[in-house]
Amino acid sequence: MKKKVLLVGLLFLVSMVFVGTMAYAEPNAAIVLKDLDHPFGCWYAGLTTTDQIHTVATSSGNVKLVCEFDVPDGYLPSGKAVHSEGFSCGIYLPTGVVSTTDSRAVVNKNKATMECWIKAQ
Repeated sequence: MKKKVLLVGLLFLVSMVFVGTMAYAEPNAAIVLKDLDHPFGCWYAGLTTTDQIHTVATSSGNVKLVCEFDVPDGYLPSGKAVHSEGFSCGIYLPTGVVSTTDSRAVVNKNKATMECWIKAQ
């Protein structure tokens, strides 16, 4: 009987922690927009896309933009992956265009990925 009461008490405690965590997480929710056709598109170093764009906006106002590009044959003459960071990146927000240099990109033979982060003002 003691074990049963202890088990029920433990389950109750775990459920309260779970419910408390869910209640705590709600104010910190994020909005994720994935693979949407974007009217302005996304471009990097001559590569463009309008449909491989992912945006994450947190309730604190931070925004992350991720664009994925198909790389055409012959785009990388050396055949080696190219990495870059700190370039200027603009993100369209309801309040207008916001620029950042908190960015990075990787281009390989078939795919390229660009990421930009805007911190809440």
